[in-house]
Amino acid sequence: MKLFHLAYLMMLISSNASSVTRELTVSGWPKEWLQMDSKSPHWANNPVLGKMICPALTRLNLLEKRSETQLLSEIKVSDREQKVWSFVLSKGLYWWTGDIVTHEDLADFFDKNLEQNLRQSSMDSYEIPHFDIEHSKTGVKIIWKSKPEFGPWILNQIPFQKQQDGKIVCAGNWQPQQLTGYIEEMISKTPESTMSIKFTAQKSADLTFQYPHASIANAWARHPDQRIRCSRKIDLPIITGIFWNTNMPDTNNPKMRTAFTHLMPRGALLRHGAGYMGDLLSGPFLRAHPGYSKALLVKSYSVETAQKIFAQENYRYKEANGELMRPDGTNLVLKIQVSGSIETLAAKVIASSFQSSGITVEFQSQPQGAHGVLTSLTLPWPNGNLIHAFHSKSKSSWPGQFATEQLDKGLEAYARSLTFSKPDFRQLRKIHKILFDQEPITLLMQHQVCLKSRSRKKLPKVYIRNPDWFQKLTKFTMRTK
Repeated sequence: MKLFHLAYLMMLISSNASSVTRELTVSGWPKEWLQMDSKSPHWANNPVLGKMICPALTRLNLLEKRSETQLLSEIKVSDREQKVWSFVLSKGLYWWTGDIVTHEDLADFFDKNLEQNLRQSSMDSYEIPHFDIEHSKTGVKIIWKSKPEFGPWILNQIPFQKQQDGKIVCAGNWQPQQLTGYIEEMISKTPESTMSIKFTAQKSADLTFQYPHASIANAWARHPDQRIRCSRKIDLPIITGIFWNTNMPDTNNPKMRTAFTHLMPRGALLRHGAGYMGDLLSGPFLRAHPGYSKALLVKSYSVETAQKIFAQENYRYKEANGELMRPDGTNLVLKIQVSGSIETLAAKVIASSFQSSGITVEFQSQPQGAHGVLTSLTLPWPNGNLIHAFHSKSKSSWPGQFATEQLDKGLEAYARSLTFSKPDFRQLRKIHKILFDQEPITLLMQHQVCLKSRSRKKLPKVYIRNPDWFQKLTKFTMRTK
């Protein structure tokens, strides 16, 4: 779907008798997703609002399983050797400042971002030919000296923006009221209407996102005692798990990591800790993603399976007290790093489950000497591209730093496929299989949120594959003042 934006100056026209003002209040939106930074077009970990406020030239639409133009009207590869790429902007695009977006602006954006993004997105695995950028009033051309091994959708999801007077300026039709701190209100104005979305902590909001826990960072700090009743659940690209340090003794063995996963009663955590507001996964991908391999079933809770693996790896139990010993005769003690209080349901369950199998667990706040990290992370969405999480050249903040040559090649191949109109989701399923076999993460659960509305109208179904799911909700629930 293409976005067509009216002139900023026209947006400032005063309301008249025919103008309509519509507003919406939203509560429960994660505070982490409302953080603003005037120097960053991504605005922290905001997978939804950032794309409304500062949309990209192109995007991946998982409903259609292909990429599509957003601020462009056309992308064309015009010769047999695919050395000439042509880009045409949609009509009626304006910067927040009121200046019209020109093809010179587009050429300048390519000049500043194209090569840098090619290197970052591929971990320097591409051979990047020399290229020239030409622009006219009707479009922009990128002319490569030789055929590139990647496609023209290389800037999918990268916010289209520029620096002006030391600030980020975008071409979106939604604009936040401030560029620092946290988003409190975002507004879209046209001569016909003014739309406002306000984020509040009040429970009486028009639209409420209800979580079974207090925050994303500490997902188990609070939990309900019974199943949460919810008619509209929304999948979140957020997982909680133990990210194993694959360089430490005991956790440097994929069979042992698999055994530890079999000791986790994840179904009980999902039921009692999250009131069924979540899902169990066999890999760090949402089940709704076309790259998720449904053939890979979630590993079962099975003490018997875990103990068989321990025996195969020469771990033995002391007859006197039932403690599990390493092959060298020392007791197996796992050190797990946690953020915040260890008095959480997940930590208690992990400690109890391991203890019942003769394994001592020690929780700590520092990473030194830790076998793993218990935490929650936001997955890359919608592309599911884990190259920055697992590639051997990555400087990722993801814990564990697991990497293999086979995984590197798979990650590079999938990242390359994302630069074409139809990504190779089969390649992502191969990555899923590698991670499933190697088990660098014991995934406890993927999170969901319950959507509630004050309106008497029945809320529409929400499909997270739809890139416009939040916009659809806001239009449905907005009220006229």
